Amino acid sequence: MAIPGYNFDVAYWLETRRLTWWLEIATDDLLPQDKQRITNEIESHFEDSVAVHRESGLPLSTAAATALAELGDPEEAAQSFRKGHLTESDVKSMKWLEEAAAKPFFAGKMLVVDAMPLVGLPLCFSDANWFFNFRILGIVLLVVFAGYRLVPRWL
Repeated sequence: MAIPGYNFDVAYWLETRRLTWWLEIATDDLLPQDKQRITNEIESHFEDSVAVHRESGLPLSTAAATALAELGDPEEAAQSFRKGHLTESDVKSMKWLEEAAAKPFFAGKMLVVDAMPLVGLPLCFSDANWFFNFRILGIVLLVVFAGYRLVPRWL
């Protein structure tokens, strides 16, 4: 059913859906405010580019396809955007670092965990072989320390 006075171009509609797809890939994992700002900028650039191509005599669908091609690869754009804008995983990393930095290294509750590498390292190089090999105990202590203290909680 056609609406009088309204010209619906299916090809242009399909091309603009491709722009939506392009934007979804290019802005994936960015913070919502950055994603919205970049989306607005790219849509504005896309519309300007379509208008320039239309003025040069191209049909609407071809102008939209050309404008989309001029945007380039969405994966490359995504890498570029991630370098200049925070991603959601960056925010999680920063929260974890902030929490870890707020705790003193030798806090009372963590003294045992923080002492593990101090005990484990000398055990790794010891020659004592009383009941069992102390080198294995040293390695176990270092692995437990690394797993508990050094691996971020958000993984």
